[in-house]
Amino acid sequence: MARRIPLRQLSRDRRSPCSDRWIVAGDLLLIDTKSGKISRVDSHGVDITCAEWRSDRHLLLAGHRGFETVVSLYDASLDAFTELWSSRDIATSGRYATVSGFNDKGDCVLVGESFTRSPEMGIIRNGKYQSVKSFDLGYADQIGSISSVEPVNWTASDGLEIQGWLLRPPGKGPHPLVMNIHGGPVGHWRPGWLGRPRSVPLLKLIQRGYAIFYPNPRGEFG
Repeated sequence: MARRIPLRQLSRDRRSPCSDRWIVAGDLLLIDTKSGKISRVDSHGVDITCAEWRSDRHLLLAGHRGFETVVSLYDASLDAFTELWSSRDIATSGRYATVSGFNDKGDCVLVGESFTRSPEMGIIRNGKYQSVKSFDLGYADQIGSISSVEPVNWTASDGLEIQGWLLRPPGKGPHPLVMNIHGGPVGHWRPGWLGRPRSVPLLKLIQRGYAIFYPNPRGEFG
């Protein structure tokens, strides 16, 4: 069992390369400010993007692992990382996964969304997601043009697995394809509402029979 360190003696450091302010995702480090010892938390492969102390020992976490958005709870007293919820279909608004807790068990609220879901207030309670209030103002009438949302994997020449999202229009293919490449080096495509100004042109392309490919190339997080 790890020695319990009071909250006031701990600071949080999320260490990662970063090209822009506030774009940070990576390892979670706990620093004992008395000894200076740094401990890396085993996050089960999740790049941590949000951390919030819920008690002297419980740290609510959110982040990304491949296609998944993950919410978890870390017990600093037991050095135990517990995954509470994960989804390939639902992500959160904002640059990266962000949640806000309301107890020390990991229950939390978030703004959930996806390629086919408008932003909504959601609650994760006892590891289950529930939509509370949708902010759909007609998006549901537009997404009939999205025939499918497919997670895609491929392997680089050195064996590294790379991932992306493919959105197909209705009808039999092949379809003309538009590839939407995010900035780097730490961008990350995940299921997101296509009603924002930068995404509406892509939705219109799908409605006109184009497939849209969102690759997460080497160097991105998640």
